Amino acid sequence: FLCMKLESSSLVQHLNAQVNDRNP
Repeated sequence: FLCMKLESSSLVQHLNAQVNDRNP
């Protein structure tokens, strides 16, 4: 469970980074 949670967190941060790059 912890591993999946960490993996999901990484995915969320990655997606947020892409959104931040698109929106200045």
